[in-house]
Amino acid sequence: MGQRHPAPARLRLGDFNSHPANRRPVGCGPYKFKEWKADEKVVLVANPDYFEGRPYINRYIFRVIPDNAVQFLELRNESIDTMGLTPDQFKAYDVFFHRYNKFRYPSFSYTYFGFNLNRPLFQDRRVREAFAHALNKQEIIDGVLLGMGVPATGPFPPQLWANDPEVKDYDYDPDKARALLAESGWKDVNADGILVKDGKPFRFTVITNQGNKMREMSAVILQDHLAKIGIKMDIRIIEWSSFLHNFIDKGDFDATLLGWSTGIDPDQYIIWHSSQRGPGKYNFVGYDSPEVDRLLEEGRKEFDPAKRRGIYRRLHALINHDLPYIFLYYPDALPVVHKRFEGVELAPAGIGWNFIKWYAPKSLQKYTYAAE
Repeated sequence: MGQRHPAPARLRLGDFNSHPANRRPVGCGPYKFKEWKADEKVVLVANPDYFEGRPYINRYIFRVIPDNAVQFLELRNESIDTMGLTPDQFKAYDVFFHRYNKFRYPSFSYTYFGFNLNRPLFQDRRVREAFAHALNKQEIIDGVLLGMGVPATGPFPPQLWANDPEVKDYDYDPDKARALLAESGWKDVNADGILVKDGKPFRFTVITNQGNKMREMSAVILQDHLAKIGIKMDIRIIEWSSFLHNFIDKGDFDATLLGWSTGIDPDQYIIWHSSQRGPGKYNFVGYDSPEVDRLLEEGRKEFDPAKRRGIYRRLHALINHDLPYIFLYYPDALPVVHKRFEGVELAPAGIGWNFIKWYAPKSLQKYTYAAE
């Protein structure tokens, strides 16, 4: 999932689509807000007063297409100019997308398995660590991402200065996972391979959103990993709007398979700070750490680059230890852009860094636009 841009702290997510400040945002970037049709599109127009100069592209339409398979068909029909591909689509590039340029680079995002820490089942850290040792991340990367990604250790990807390279990942070790579960009281008392505690089997449901085949495939692999240590995980795939509003925002789930797009600044206050727990907020797993709260607050006030690096690397290590999520992988970004656009350049930050310089030669322009 891409990161949902936060509403002001006093608003709940359910108010996002109706609050005037969000329906007609005002900023100072290269584009100005023009139109928003919910669940359909957002239209932006070039800002002639932008400090770096007016963008070359007059109008930018961001279409809302929740299902990746539908996006794929739109791209094949050349009715959209750019999108991020899945690994299998990227592999098929030479067959289907000869009119597009493709790019591959490390993304500022991660996919995770998140525990609802308000559920008694996951409040024992030993149980969460057992999960971390039971899940074979490399199998997911090889099978789902086709090798286009790396295992994740925390909220900051390796190319970001906030990532602590000294933080070690949890080894895939099913025997250690079983031992940790036994320490926390989960045992195979009936010799049938199913763990039981206080007469109840270890069974729960993970939810993820419809239309994201990579998450669905990852869930199936994780289900198999957990079955091998005596845990029954059911999978529920839910339509995106219902998934967010009826389950995630209300905290009505056992565990979830999701992802964040984080950007190049490491401030993730809205995801990890304890004040962001509760209905409609981004810390929907219920994580609460006074030390992490303190670091998040310090990171927002500190300007010295070296001190900020120390703050966020410590944050990376603490969250890795506490395991509110199992960080599964940092996927590669796999965008394609139609070849009629020139000026697209790949840099460490990706391809969007110089978007204001992208343009289509007049002979290849498809749309007309009257400046306002």
